[in-house]
Amino acid sequence: TLVTGVQTCALPIYNVIVSHGKYLTVYCNLSRVIVKQGQKVSTNQILGTVATDDSGNATLQFQVRHGKNTLNPEHWIAR
Repeated sequence: TLVTGVQTCALPIYNVIVSHGKYLTVYCNLSRVIVKQGQKVSTNQILGTVATDDSGNATLQFQVRHGKNTLNPEHWIAR
């Protein structure tokens, strides 16, 4: 499992893309990233800190992709 991208959306918001072979997971709305592109990562490893809005609420957007298709992440969370 490998970090294939760290993207800046609108400072200071970041996305982290992790490759799992034929699948990608994308973690959006991070205020801080502690992994680097090309770094190997493992299950339960912390990738960064979720950003908070003006009310102090933290919201992570999580995506699972296969090619250009976005999959329902609900099927993957329990794995």
